[in-house]
Amino acid sequence: MYNLILVDDEQIVLNGIQTVFRLEDYGFHIVGTYTNPQSALDQLNDTNPDLIITDIKMPQMDGLAFSIKVKEQLPDTEIVILSGYDDFAFAQTAIHIGVTDYLLKPIKKQTFEKMLVKVEKRIRTKYASNEEYEILSETILNNLPFIKNRFFLDLINGRKDEAYYEQQYDSLGLTFLSHPYMLIKFIFKHSLPEHKHDTLFRRAADVFTDALKACGYTEIFYTDEYICSLLYEINCDLSEVKEKICHAISQFYSETGIMCTAAISKPHRGFRKFIIANMECDASLLRSFTREECVLSADTDEIAHTELTLPGVKLENLSLAISLHEEQQITEILNDLFTSSSENIAGADYFYSIALIVLLKLFDIQQNLHLDHEPVKANEISIRFLKNHYKSTQALREFLAAKITLLTKGSLNKKDVRLSKITNNAIQYIQNHYTEDISLSDIADHTYVSKNYLCHIFKKEMNTTLLNYLTDTRIRKAKTLVKEGKAKMYEIAQRVGYHDYAYFSQIFKRHTGITLSEYKNSL
Repeated sequence: MYNLILVDDEQIVLNGIQTVFRLEDYGFHIVGTYTNPQSALDQLNDTNPDLIITDIKMPQMDGLAFSIKVKEQLPDTEIVILSGYDDFAFAQTAIHIGVTDYLLKPIKKQTFEKMLVKVEKRIRTKYASNEEYEILSETILNNLPFIKNRFFLDLINGRKDEAYYEQQYDSLGLTFLSHPYMLIKFIFKHSLPEHKHDTLFRRAADVFTDALKACGYTEIFYTDEYICSLLYEINCDLSEVKEKICHAISQFYSETGIMCTAAISKPHRGFRKFIIANMECDASLLRSFTREECVLSADTDEIAHTELTLPGVKLENLSLAISLHEEQQITEILNDLFTSSSENIAGADYFYSIALIVLLKLFDIQQNLHLDHEPVKANEISIRFLKNHYKSTQALREFLAAKITLLTKGSLNKKDVRLSKITNNAIQYIQNHYTEDISLSDIADHTYVSKNYLCHIFKKEMNTTLLNYLTDTRIRKAKTLVKEGKAKMYEIAQRVGYHDYAYFSQIFKRHTGITLSEYKNSL
């Protein structure tokens, strides 16, 4: 029921409306009747009417003046004016005020009932819209941490263009670009127990966030494997930041018995330097792992400071191809990464930065495999080492290809052992159902575990996300269909699980750097 008040200086009119019309049948409940409009105004906050029906000519205050005062207090309240004067000026003023309807006396029953139906619908629609808005607002607020987390992960991996970052930055209300920032990356030295993973991860994030509050403003983002803190508007020196982090690591260890290590990047500005900051942290973290101690350093000089956008998606695809022993795919991606129109560009820091990232990824895969030998040596993961031993892009590419070959050969005998039944089932399901419109939840249901747990296990064992694996499978199948040359482009999209060709084309370009048509023309 919606609240209704009646205002008319004649009591007989008020009684007549209540007697003639069954207002409850139209969804209205009378919460007040007044012969004096000032009394109605005085009790407006108590009655909180959805609809007011008022006379226009009253000795204390006319209906138009009364309506203006109502709208000042309750702008969303519907108002219907009853008037014995068929005067265009009155009606025009009523419309200007925002009055819903203007009915002439004597009141015709059919006209009045029609007005009640119309106003009830307006109020119901308004409430529904407000409820939808509240639900939408609540949904956005609930998902805001996820959206912000995705933004920062895209940023450190260089997955998007600058226009995307600028739009998201403004939408999320971020402010870090106005100041130099440092990236602080925390990782766990040992895998967290599966049954306590989420609890321990949240606790670690809280401990590190609390530790850095005194140093400036922070933004936290994370994956299943690490926690990052973006520190900006820094109000203390580096030694104090290190001290706070060391204390946080010790606190977390004393609470949980789990050792973490952390790295601090150099100060940077701008979107493009995020990937450099991440590389600096990874290089420092690598040293802390190989020496089996907690090392916090912002002093690394092994990462080249370049304005070039590094190919994060291609590097992820290379990691996936290595995990799947896709030799042709590995060769194609390596060639693509080190292709240049300049003969002498191997001297540029850009290619050494690319090589360093590849080596870091290989080392990570190597650590997960627990091989008897080490194809990638710790001392090789250095731009200084690469510059001293490899003077051309061709030499860099051949060096990496040789390392990948050693790694994949060494992992062939380990692969079946290291992949759990859960991961194998997920892979098998994808291979059998990639042509369908499947989701991560569908895959999780097939493996009989939660989606979050499946994603964590899959990333840990395959060194890529479940979604990336699904997408890469579809793209590889699409490439095969293009090479066969028997299907049209939209048919290929449908046959690999995408009903929207335009969307698939975007996905294909995002993961390969070229469109489907360009790929076809290159064959």
